[in-house]
Amino acid sequence: MHWNARNLPPADRDEERAILRRPGARHLTTLALYWIDGRCSLSDVADLVEAEDGRRDVEALVRYAALPEAGGILEVVGHGS
Repeated sequence: MHWNARNLPPADRDEERAILRRPGARHLTTLALYWIDGRCSLSDVADLVEAEDGRRDVEALVRYAALPEAGGILEVVGHGS
């Protein structure tokens, strides 16, 4: 598991595995977790990850960020921005 996802309900753990099976998603989500800082929106994070890696997968980032957010591990700002 990519972060402390073992504390999530089984359905959320399955969702994490599905996201991380996407090509390049493990690297993109690692970069995204670095940039998710409480000030950047997910759109900003997607821009920063793309600038660093050259790939953009907003759907994977949105789906992935919802997992630790739902678990109270992080807060995502800028929904709908």
